[in-house]
Amino acid sequence: VYYFDSWLKRNQDSLEFFLKKTNTELTIILSDPDKNMATIKRLFPDKNEASLREKIHQTKSRVESIRNKVGASSSRVKIYLYPYPLGYAIQSFDKTKVALSFFEMFREDRVLSPLFLLNLTKSEKTRQFIEKEIEGLIKES
Repeated sequence: VYYFDSWLKRNQDSLEFFLKKTNTELTIILSDPDKNMATIKRLFPDKNEASLREKIHQTKSRVESIRNKVGASSSRVKIYLYPYPLGYAIQSFDKTKVALSFFEMFREDRVLSPLFLLNLTKSEKTRQFIEKEIEGLIKES
């Protein structure tokens, strides 16, 4: 994703609930603003560069604050900066479900990106693909 500012505000209770469960893990891969600001600014024309940079960098501190609040181990939350623009967002839940959404690269007034919810227990090939994709993003971060 590019930043989680609005998502964190709207979903803090859900994230707390998720991190309170044992053996859950949260991995967030953000587009590195030091390497992708031109693309990020194009996707969020209503925000200035300083604001975007702040939202991206504050994602880590906000997630860490939530993690600390519920007493989850720091090893269960991993945040990476990816050196290339991202065209999609993947949220994996307990490696059984994935929410996949594509960024609207040429948005006009508001975001209309679709979201697909995939049940990974129904397709081993899809699960392997998603796992490989996430591993590749982390490796290059």
